[in-house]
Amino acid sequence: MKTSLIVHIRQHLLECQERGNKAGTINTKLLRIRAFFNYMVECEAIKSNPAKRVKKQKEDVKIDVFSDDQIRQMLSYYRRIKQREKSYFAYRDYMMIVTILGTGIRRGEIINLQWSDVDFVNQNISVFGKNRRRETLLITEKLAKELAGYQTFCKQHWGEVSEFVFVKRDNTQLTENALMLIFRHLGQKMNFKDVRVSAHHETL
Repeated sequence: MKTSLIVHIRQHLLECQERGNKAGTINTKLLRIRAFFNYMVECEAIKSNPAKRVKKQKEDVKIDVFSDDQIRQMLSYYRRIKQREKSYFAYRDYMMIVTILGTGIRRGEIINLQWSDVDFVNQNISVFGKNRRRETLLITEKLAKELAGYQTFCKQHWGEVSEFVFVKRDNTQLTENALMLIFRHLGQKMNFKDVRVSAHHETL
């Protein structure tokens, strides 16, 4: 009976996810389910709470959770590096921080961002959000100009610009692991705790 209930709970939450519920919404629903079964345990209707066997989803953590002071520190750090080194990687890392701060996009969206997704005229970028739905995000005029300047730099540096906005040393798409290493390095330099763009979801 308990195993059957666990399966039903997981199936229900999976259906919620497929309907577009975000991790935070699903976790709220799971907490309510756990509360109900806790009540059932107290009433001695069941011996233990089956919902406790169902794991919560890890929620996306966006970089905009940082304080204004921390954001200023990060931007100042990358501006200094960009001006001092004048390398592609210093410029790339600076632009990733600026783009994430300016849009709130997630890890998968930043590494999959292509130049064809950037509309400089209408000042927006298109991303595939959760559930593979295309979303259009407005950007400021300042960010549009910074991205345009970065694109010009990429053309000069690589000769042939990749379809992807942010690339590795061989001018190919940036990987999630490479991105996390960049943020880990940033966390060490800034002495911030738990610096991340987003977290993987746990399977139910």
